[in-house]
Amino acid sequence: MTMTVTKAMVERTVKVLQNLQPWAGYSLGWAYGQPRLEANGGSMDISMRGTKRYVNEVMWVLIKVIRMAEAHDQDTTAYVQRLRS
Repeated sequence: MTMTVTKAMVERTVKVLQNLQPWAGYSLGWAYGQPRLEANGGSMDISMRGTKRYVNEVMWVLIKVIRMAEAHDQDTTAYVQRLRS
């Protein structure tokens, strides 16, 4: 059974993204009750307009990719430091 994705859930997810990349200026644009993920104050569309579930899933994919990239950077830095010592 799937859980209903609410507007509040989508807004919380965008806050997680904003905390990971505050410089990107992520926000939600709403039209006809459907959200779209935007960046730079709405000047750049990140996702297509869709259901709350769709946009929420897009944001969680972005969050996972950002976290993976950060972990990779940390691993690479530790590896380089081991090589230098």
